[in-house]
This record gives sequence, structure tokens and C-alpha cells, in this order.
Amino acid sequence: MLPITLGIAAGSVALAVIFTLFYRYGVRVPMRPFFTVTSALLYYMAFTFMGRGVRELQEGDVLPLHAIPAFPTVEFLGVVDEEVVHRG
Repeated sequence: MLPITLGIAAGSVALAVIFTLFYRYGVRVPMRPFFTVTSALLYYMAFTFMGRGVRELQEGDVLPLHAIPAFPTVEFLGVVDEEVVHRG
């Protein structure tokens, strides 16, 4: 419970500092590049969470394993083949 509380506190402090800098010094963020970067990060996170979630369900025998021939394995995105799932 303590690590979660410390993480929430650290995040709140960081957010307060960032807000103060933006508010007090009027830092202007270019909107198009900002939303392009944040959108890319959100797509990456969603794809990774989905891939790892499906992998966990396959390891728990909730979902069946169906290997697609010649489909690439991309570990950092959570896309793995049947052999990787069984190796654990």
C-alpha cells in the first residue's frame, strides 16, 4: 500500500509543479505536435495492453491458442506466437 501512496503523492507533486510552470510563466505548447506525440503513446499503450492481456488469457487457458503462419513476433508490443506463450 505504501508504494501506491508514494506514487500518487509523487505524481501529484509533479503535476502541481508542471501546472505552476505553465500557469506562471505562460509556456505555450504547440498543440499539433503535443497531441501527435500523446496520441502515439496512447496507441502504443493500448496495443501493448491488449496484446499482453490476450497472452495472459491464453496462458490461463481462457482463450485458445491459434498460431498464424509467418506472423511476426514483436515482444515489446505484446504480440507473440504460440511457442513464446508456452515458454512463459
